[in-house]
Amino acid sequence: MGHINTEYVETLLNEKRPKVFVETGTFKGGIPQRMLMDGTFDKWDKVYTIELNNEMCKIASKRYSLFEKGQPFNTDTDEKDESFNQRKEFFGGKLVLIQGDSGEKLKEVLSEVDEPMVFWLDAHAGAKEGYERGEVDCPLLQELELIKNHKIKNHFIAVDDANMLGQIQVKDGETVCDYTSITMNKVTEKMSQFEVDYTIDITKPFGQDMLVAIPQEVITAGSNDNWWS
Repeated sequence: MGHINTEYVETLLNEKRPKVFVETGTFKGGIPQRMLMDGTFDKWDKVYTIELNNEMCKIASKRYSLFEKGQPFNTDTDEKDESFNQRKEFFGGKLVLIQGDSGEKLKEVLSEVDEPMVFWLDAHAGAKEGYERGEVDCPLLQELELIKNHKIKNHFIAVDDANMLGQIQVKDGETVCDYTSITMNKVTEKMSQFEVDYTIDITKPFGQDMLVAIPQEVITAGSNDNWWS
């Protein structure tokens, strides 16, 4: 899991910088927790995160609630918010945690936002305890289809764990995540259908492949430096 360098994005894009961040694959807190820890949360107008596993949502909800209180606590706590039920908002609605399959729940987010967004697509099954298998092991193609059909077109998109595209992840002889039907070619082909000219890059900012798609209009307006850290 990586982390957006919001200060760079703000410098590069100025008024064009997306002010809404959307993560799929929260786990126990995800990038919103990192934003709260490093102070970049204030750079965004709205932050959404979607997680399939209800128990992981309860842990993330508890952590967000503790951040909201502004008191020191163990940020790795696995204490659960048993009151969490499908959706909860924090910080006056600025942070929204949603439980469910992101291939479906992303519709909910898209229906609420009518401006460009930064999408961090990291929802998938896997070997780590707490990862959950849904109807598909990785809803990436469904997520991209929903984003493609949104009324706003010039979104930023990052796909984490792109090194797994087309692969099978195995643990103790058992398949824990099957990406064989989601190849790099299928992902780039899907993105070629978007009504915006994207510059797509495969990079290794964290030692593993990440796919980053940035609207070409942004690249020509600024530099092509990384917008993550």
